[in-house]
Amino acid sequence: VAFLLTYLFPIIISIRTLAGLKSGAALSMLARILFPLQGFFNFLVFMYPRVVYAKGSSRGGISWFGAITKALKSRGRKPRNGR
Repeated sequence: VAFLLTYLFPIIISIRTLAGLKSGAALSMLARILFPLQGFFNFLVFMYPRVVYAKGSSRGGISWFGAITKALKSRGRKPRNGR
């Protein structure tokens, strides 16, 4: 979904340009706003499992904001000492 959202509008603009049509201001603005957000969308995709794990592992229930904060501060799971 993040890949599609990021690249959909630049692809549409490219196809319209190759067809000899103008892309329009709205389409251009959507591409200019969403394309740089690709890294942010990638961050959300990779952080979501950590946030869900942090929310589920807390006793007494933790808010989503608390789970996000906990996930950001965590450094992943601790490695096991078994060889």
